[in-house]
Amino acid sequence: MKGLRLLLLLAIVACLTLAASRAHWESRVVVGLQTYIIDLKRSPVWAPPEPLAYSQFRENFQDLPSTELPAHVLLKWDWTLLDLLMYVWVVTVLFSAAYIAWRGPRRDLVFHGVLGAAIGMTSGAVMCVGLWILAGGWAPPVPEWFGLAGLVVGLLGALLDWSMGKVS
Repeated sequence: MKGLRLLLLLAIVACLTLAASRAHWESRVVVGLQTYIIDLKRSPVWAPPEPLAYSQFRENFQDLPSTELPAHVLLKWDWTLLDLLMYVWVVTVLFSAAYIAWRGPRRDLVFHGVLGAAIGMTSGAVMCVGLWILAGGWAPPVPEWFGLAGLVVGLLGALLDWSMGKVS
């Protein structure tokens, strides 16, 4: 299991690196109480893209005033977090399957937590999509919070299960 733990650590670091290197960005111009937003191409957190020129905003939004206003670049942290959670979810599911297949009668605290995280994140995704379908909304309601809640509840459930000595 030590080799599998090292592989898990490398996979989690790869998830973090991938999400940080492919962050979501947007450029904004604010006029009074109105905000005009254009999505930018993905780029790393450590190298944000340049703000768009005001002329590009004028091409997309005809109701902008002719006086040039400054554009700002903002990290879309919620979309970037959602990407990270999706990568971590795949890793937890794959490592949970390996843990179940190879553990035998032994239990491992780290992989028991990974299994709990996989179950929690999957449950959070199902609840998010279920709420989306029930509400008939335009998009899933705050999926990053469902993912985080699933991760935390899954980890806590795994620790509780471990402390009670149950075999999953």
